[in-house]
Amino acid sequence: MDFSNLPTFYADELINLDGTALGKELTEKAPINKGQRAVIAVPYSVDKSVLTIELAKNLKNADAKTSVLLVGENPEEIDEIKRTLDVEVVATRFDTDYEIQTSVAELLIERAKRAVERGEDVVIIINSTTNLVKAYLGEDAYGGNLFTTIVPALMKVKRIMSSAVKTS
Repeated sequence: MDFSNLPTFYADELINLDGTALGKELTEKAPINKGQRAVIAVPYSVDKSVLTIELAKNLKNADAKTSVLLVGENPEEIDEIKRTLDVEVVATRFDTDYEIQTSVAELLIERAKRAVERGEDVVIIINSTTNLVKAYLGEDAYGGNLFTTIVPALMKVKRIMSSAVKTS
């Protein structure tokens, strides 16, 4: 059955993240359910690579196929995450063309949709929605009209985020 035609349900099946201190804290204060979208906002001073690694380690035990999407990242961060994690890491470097960065993100989402159609549970960790928006903005990232550049880019990221659903 096509992903868009799958029946959806409220996200009420808790993902147990008790593997590490971060996981216990998330389970207690901000529980994540299967089929739920979640955004973790951290200050600029927090090392998001460490947070991504810890979250992925906890989600590895969630009986779901876990993937990490890194868009427009430094090669050192990409290599560190790939070395540390035992999950799929899909990444583009900061010096990669914007079209390739967005294509890689969209291909991962489409692959995840096909896996859900086959009845699999899938978790995707997007390391930086900011970098994803910048990639969609492309050359217009640092100029242009707010409504002709930023809003369409945000809507594309919203479309990616909205693909997180619980199905039967």
